[in-house]
Amino acid sequence: HDAIVYHCHRLLHTRAFYRWHKDHHSVVGSYALAAEYASDAESFLGHNLPVFVPAMLLSLLGDCVSFAAFLSWISVRLIHSYAIHSGYELPWLVGALMMQSSGADAHHENHHTK
Repeated sequence: HDAIVYHCHRLLHTRAFYRWHKDHHSVVGSYALAAEYASDAESFLGHNLPVFVPAMLLSLLGDCVSFAAFLSWISVRLIHSYAIHSGYELPWLVGALMMQSSGADAHHENHHTK
C-alpha cells in the first residue's frame, strides 16, 4: 500500500497532474480534515486507488477479502491520513499502529510547506 501511495503521490506532483493536486497544498496550517481536501481526480488517483488496489490484487490471487476486513483496512488508512495531516506528533498512533517511524507528521508538515 505505501508503495502505491508514494508513486501515486509522486505522479500528482508532476507537471501533468499537479493541477489536480495543488488545491490540497493550498491548505494553510495542519488539521486532520485537510487530508480530505482534494479534487475528484486526486481523490481517485491519490486516495481511492491506493486503498482498493491491494484488496483487488488479493481477490485476483484467490484470497477473498471479507467486507469486515476491508472496512477495517479503510478505517486504519483514514486514521493514519488524519493523523499525519493533524499537525501533531502522534508516535503512539503513527509509530505503533501504522509501524511508521517517529517523525512522519513532521515530514508531512514539511512536505506541505513546499
